[in-house]
Amino acid sequence: MNTSDTSVLTHWRVDSTLWIEINRPDALNAVNLEVMDLLLQTLHIARDDHSIRAVVLKGAGNKCFISGGDLKEFAPLQSEEDARMMSLKMQEVLNLMEALPCWTIACINGDAYGGGCETMLAMDFRFSSKNANLGFTQTRFVLPCGWGGMTRLVETVGRAKALHWLATSRVVPAQEAMDAGLVHQLFEPEALVEEVQQQCNVLTQHPRHLILALKQAAQKAWTLPRDQAIQEELAHFAACWAHDDHLHAVDKFLSRKR
Repeated sequence: MNTSDTSVLTHWRVDSTLWIEINRPDALNAVNLEVMDLLLQTLHIARDDHSIRAVVLKGAGNKCFISGGDLKEFAPLQSEEDARMMSLKMQEVLNLMEALPCWTIACINGDAYGGGCETMLAMDFRFSSKNANLGFTQTRFVLPCGWGGMTRLVETVGRAKALHWLATSRVVPAQEAMDAGLVHQLFEPEALVEEVQQQCNVLTQHPRHLILALKQAAQKAWTLPRDQAIQEELAHFAACWAHDDHLHAVDKFLSRKR
């Protein structure tokens, strides 16, 4: 296990999984500009290191995953342009997270509010403590989502539920979040990290080019007309078919048959 520490962010390797921890427990792991910068740097490492096949994001401690943006730090940002620049900075982080050529997993070790929920929606899989509560609480501060969360929430739970959750600022327990599709799986709090690592051990058996092909095909199924999406799917299939990893796997399978 290799570990790298900063004042607000920690990251370490477990085999081919890169764990990232926001280390601001006194601020309920709220995201500030420093966290954004360090997340971006760390995600660039994950993008460029082909030995990394999964990235896990969690918060320090067991009280909160991410409580959202740091309103105390962002309070001086009072113009539209200030808000736009801050939002674009975090959107860059989340867009990079979404586009990584490896699996991304939110390890929801505690409650998540506002931008914390927006952050986890940019990740491929969301595994949560059974004790966590999740809420799109931006509207309590007379705000809509600003980091791409509305679009991703509508894609995930549908327009009506997304609007209702935001309109009411409702905080839902983890089980309800899973029933709605916001969270994929629940674990006991004390077992969460170990269970997430077990999930990573399975997910990282895939080579990187296959992970990227699966992610890109799924994304294009959302964004392209159906016929075009199917043709893109075929292109990924043909490229993976000709890859040495596929040819080796077939040869190994046929050798056992012989």
